[in-house]
Amino acid sequence: MARRHYLDDPAMTVLPHLDELAKAESSNFEVSAGRLGDTATLAEDFIEAYDAITNLLRETKDPPSHLIVISVLFLAARYQLERAILDVLRARLSDGFQATRRAAELAAFAAKIRRHPHLADVWLEASGGGDAYERYRKKFSKDLFPAEDELLLRLGTRYDHASKASHSSLFSMGGRASVERRPDGVEFGFRTFEIDNDDPAEPASSFLWVLDTHFGILKIF
Repeated sequence: MARRHYLDDPAMTVLPHLDELAKAESSNFEVSAGRLGDTATLAEDFIEAYDAITNLLRETKDPPSHLIVISVLFLAARYQLERAILDVLRARLSDGFQATRRAAELAAFAAKIRRHPHLADVWLEASGGGDAYERYRKKFSKDLFPAEDELLLRLGTRYDHASKASHSSLFSMGGRASVERRPDGVEFGFRTFEIDNDDPAEPASSFLWVLDTHFGILKIF
């Protein structure tokens, strides 16, 4: 007997708005993949690269604690790649930049732990809260993209760009929010999706930006 997926549950129909949104996202995904053509398969190539390195990490016998932490950060970066690609193909470009920012930060954390292995314990102990978390915050809130490291410095520029698209600023909302003054009041609008049908640059531009950023992230790991 085939195992039933929870998404087949008729109870899901009690969420009509979200159901329509999910259908629109699915449609956007198909259209975006169609626009990209064979280029879309690059996403799978990058995921396979992550998986190949993951297999090597799994074969490491008795790894030191700092390598275990770096491996966890690596797997988290892989997840952020998947999330970013899905967001971009669903026409949620700002969300894709947010996920890529997180991946860049994960890579920078890993690089810092590689330079200073004792920081792995600081990272691990932060879950205790209090002074331990404050110590973690201080250690990992600066010098993430040092100027003397060309790869990290370049990744830092991507991190800064993605931060602008993630923070609650006009930079991140300019492509979504609209305000129109009228004699009888004000019309507000907020777009869920950020790609227009007549935009020839997207989703290719954002898609390739995400992958190029992860090319640098893989080099750092």
